[in-house]
Amino acid sequence: MRINHGSDMSQILNLSEMQLKTSGFAGLMITPDSLLNQGVANADFDLLEISKEGMQKIEKFKSGDIHEIEMESLEELLTKDKQAYLEEAIFGSALAYKKEHDWILNNTQDEDQKNKLLEDLNQVYISRVGGAIQEIGMQLDNFFDQGRTQLQRFSKEEVEDIFDVDIFKSQLAEKALTAKDYVMTSETTVDIDAVKQYVRDNEKQTNAVERMTYDDLKAVIGFMDSYQDIVSQVKSDESIGGKYYAQVDDAVNTAISELNVDSRVKDALTENQRRYSEALMRMDAFSETMDLYDSTLEAYQERLNKLMGRLAIIQSRLDIIKEEGGIDPSNKRLLGLLEFQSAISDEIKLLKNETKNVENEKRDLSEHPEKAVETDSYKRIKADYDNEREKLADQK
Repeated sequence: MRINHGSDMSQILNLSEMQLKTSGFAGLMITPDSLLNQGVANADFDLLEISKEGMQKIEKFKSGDIHEIEMESLEELLTKDKQAYLEEAIFGSALAYKKEHDWILNNTQDEDQKNKLLEDLNQVYISRVGGAIQEIGMQLDNFFDQGRTQLQRFSKEEVEDIFDVDIFKSQLAEKALTAKDYVMTSETTVDIDAVKQYVRDNEKQTNAVERMTYDDLKAVIGFMDSYQDIVSQVKSDESIGGKYYAQVDDAVNTAISELNVDSRVKDALTENQRRYSEALMRMDAFSETMDLYDSTLEAYQERLNKLMGRLAIIQSRLDIIKEEGGIDPSNKRLLGLLEFQSAISDEIKLLKNETKNVENEKRDLSEHPEKAVETDSYKRIKADYDNEREKLADQK
């Protein structure tokens, strides 16, 4: 039996209600909103943990037996294989739900008990699948947002989002419920491959990267997992700087170009990488310039301390001369000391003005980090980046 899903998510809500009513149950409804708002990350799909008391009242339940579905923990999958985590959360959970649902119907005579168990089952499904949606959404949002967040600190203009996580989680909830609805209404037993194919066949064409297909999403998750390996394979004499960032961008963009995903997804990944590298260059320029200010101020202070020391020595000698015979304008030694005193005083005044200027420039950059692009450091780093990108392009 094929289910025709329209563009309105309310159809999914209606379908879920239809399923529950055909089961003689009208309790907790599984809707996109419930998945998005009540999900618990890494929830275990073990009905007994939620309704052990109720299950023990079932006549056919044998004392000491445990009724649970053998399936790998989502938490374990999350650390080992995020693509498998996605598949298990969206499709494996639908099959597990069907199996539990049928078991409850076939092994429960009391209607109140049946309704209670079905409600518990729905809550388990919501916790498990909704939690996975939150987890996957958070990881993609963090990945796509890293470039924007870093670049925003060093930009005058607002850096727009290229990925709307709320839209993404909503469409992933649609996929999950499409899978569950198909499994629950299918007239024959289906396996996970059939469920995935059904979801593929019912995915909508869209221009929004947040509504990427399941296969594109799986590919993006795989790319995210391999990202650090791609970067670590870049062989360079530097670990920062324009040349290094150009080499990283080349390696990452090559990997993106090889992904079998929609062009809009590739564009979003490429733009995210561009933003991230640009942010790193501005960050390096900011840090380098601030360090230069600090070293300049330190050198000025060191020079100022020496001049103040010399001025103190001169003043002590002038005091001795005054004590010995007073100020004699014809005393060449005295005139020489006075000239030296004046020259040092002028240099101290100039050095204090220069110190003030550097302190003001440092404060201005600290308060306005977007001005990092105006520094000599940034211009040099960016030139190195552009030259290396051009060199790498010529080699292809």
